[in-house]
Amino acid sequence: ATLTRVLSQNPNSVQGRLAIAQAYAAAKDLKSAINTLQEIIEDEPRVASALAQYQEDAGLLMDAAASYTLALAVRPGDRDLKIRRIAVLLEAKEYARAAGFAGDARKQHPTEPVFPRLQGRALFDSGDRSGGISVLEAAVKQFPKDTATMFALADVYADAGRAPDAERMLRQLLAAEPANANALNYLGYLLATRGEQLDEAIRLVRRALDAEPDNGAYLDSLGWAHFRR
Repeated sequence: ATLTRVLSQNPNSVQGRLAIAQAYAAAKDLKSAINTLQEIIEDEPRVASALAQYQEDAGLLMDAAASYTLALAVRPGDRDLKIRRIAVLLEAKEYARAAGFAGDARKQHPTEPVFPRLQGRALFDSGDRSGGISVLEAAVKQFPKDTATMFALADVYADAGRAPDAERMLRQLLAAEPANANALNYLGYLLATRGEQLDEAIRLVRRALDAEPDNGAYLDSLGWAHFRR
């Protein structure tokens, strides 16, 4: 209420609108938060990144992507804004657009492994499975210590039905990062699904649960491994 009075006296205040939008969002009123910033977005594109976040939280994914694009016109080198735009497009299943933006970002940020990870996933989900896998395989070679890229490649291998390759990549990841709970769980679940090395599968998932004992996905994997055994 106080911020509303401030804004009524200073209707063009960017700081005031950002503050009241934040207050609306904290009160779970995302519609009002969005409307507050949309009223000035054409004249004040500086609020676009905040608007995009509220739109994303409200599930308005295509609106969020458009707002992230406006924000990038103001801050064209902002790595995080590029990641967020690609992520909302992936969530919206706009895979071709996501792959295109990720490819552009790879050229602009050649030392950042996050962009080939995103591009590879987007290409794969768009139907270009071989292209997505090729991008991720090249990224693993370019960034051999980046375990997130190894995990992404293992994931697409599994989705492509290439379980032995997924297992190989997960073991490579765990050799570099033995306590990676996500990889421990994934490998344990993969082995259980294949009905192979079930004692090892149980040990792997239990190690993941040592790190996150209340993780529902890990508990599910452990139950599945016991069932298969």
